[in-house]
Amino acid sequence: MKKALIIFYVVVGIGTLISCNKDFLDENPKSFIIPENFFKNIEDAKSALFATYAATQTTGFQWNEGVQHATFYVADYGTADPGNANFHAMVDYAYTSNSPFLAHIWQTGYNTINKANFTIGNVQKMDSDLISEEEKNQIVGEARFLRAYIYLDLVRMFGDIPLVLLETETIDDVFKPVSTEAEIYENIIKDLEFAMANCPPIVRGSAEATGRVDRGAAQALLAKTYMNMAGFPLNQTDKWAEAHALLNDLISNAGTYGFGLQNNYLDAFATSNENGKEDVFSIQFEKGYGNAAAGRGSILHIIANQQRLRITPKLIFSYLKADGSLDDADERYLAIRPYRIIDGTPVFLGLYSTYTNPLSKDFPPGDENEGRIRQRLVAKFIEQEIQDNKSSQNDSGLNNPIIRWADVLLMMSETENEINGPTAMAYQYLNEVRLRSKAEAAPEGMLQEGFRQYILDERARELYAESSRWFDLKRSHSLIEEVQKSLDDFSGVSRFSKLRLPEEKNYYFPYPQDEVSFNPNIEQRPGY
Repeated sequence: MKKALIIFYVVVGIGTLISCNKDFLDENPKSFIIPENFFKNIEDAKSALFATYAATQTTGFQWNEGVQHATFYVADYGTADPGNANFHAMVDYAYTSNSPFLAHIWQTGYNTINKANFTIGNVQKMDSDLISEEEKNQIVGEARFLRAYIYLDLVRMFGDIPLVLLETETIDDVFKPVSTEAEIYENIIKDLEFAMANCPPIVRGSAEATGRVDRGAAQALLAKTYMNMAGFPLNQTDKWAEAHALLNDLISNAGTYGFGLQNNYLDAFATSNENGKEDVFSIQFEKGYGNAAAGRGSILHIIANQQRLRITPKLIFSYLKADGSLDDADERYLAIRPYRIIDGTPVFLGLYSTYTNPLSKDFPPGDENEGRIRQRLVAKFIEQEIQDNKSSQNDSGLNNPIIRWADVLLMMSETENEINGPTAMAYQYLNEVRLRSKAEAAPEGMLQEGFRQYILDERARELYAESSRWFDLKRSHSLIEEVQKSLDDFSGVSRFSKLRLPEEKNYYFPYPQDEVSFNPNIEQRPGY
């Protein structure tokens, strides 16, 4: 019930809906039908919805030059192979409006939004004798969640953007003016509130847990939305309380959804635990289709795409304990494969190794001439069965986590600190995350500002390479400051250190040049 099978094609206006989702429902192909003839029963409505889910899997949005890559490179701990100019344009804040990353994100993001709008508009029109009101609202709620999820990423990256709430049918529909960030956020809130009201809870790990949106996912994403509104650039600090209330309710009702932390850090990313207790919302993938792009844990996919991600020494040193010694029991540190600290210095051990245990402390540099498997990306995105040669190297079902339960606990700790300071509750949820990964408990006695910085760093330690860090640095308005720390403390330690500082303009990405060139209602962002 995961992904790679073409379900149907619907040609509508200038847009084409293509679904490659096998996860939720097995469908017979339906080809070249107009909406008026297609939406005749609930199965048709589900097919349109699953085409929207499938659009989130496209390589241009989350991974493979999508959000994961773009936000990784521009964060303080992200860098790339020095030999690739396109990647290092992002790393060195030299990217322009012609960046392929930004064009892919924009195009695939709005393509997904258009499919969500297609689903929402046409399902809402269906007569009550074709679909019950409850079924209709649930499908529309899931589509509105997916639309909100895309808009949240787009508004955080680009700022003022076109707000498209109806299906694109004519060329005139393409040339939309931008709406303000506040307007985009208000619509995200409306979409997520509707999803919360109409998508029933799903118990993680049950037969019903197939990756579809439920109330818990909508509630967590709405809390994340409020936290972003509370920070830069809107600075609506009243939103801290709204996020706190949502998170408190979600944690209090964790049993309703079966939410919790997996016993070990890498268990949270194992295919055997997908849609389990730590998955709040993930993009779904499934093995069995022999395609390197079918799953994110594919070795071929990693070689082609994921090996580009390199960790800077700054993240490695964030695992030092208060006494200056390395917390080498922390499973999150051990899952960063290419690095080890030798005599107090982070050493990049090369691209190859012979180990198969992701938590092994013995990471030899290896010999390229022996033709060993490339290992550049962090271990949490490599499926262990592939690593152990128990399944095909070009086929993986590893999902892409968007919100994990660990993220929810850290958000709760952060909002508690913002409202009440570093209370016992704030420490409780922070330490739940740390102790699960075998790290020491957080140091006691921190004041609010110190705890704020600690949580920001903890989110990096827990969520690295999960499309989180740059967004966190943006809402805390600390991107320049944190990259400066990397330059001051670690420049020259490794050839994978950051080399340049970002500017204030780098809190936003430029609009893709094609969009500016062809849409007379969009002017390029300042500084670009």
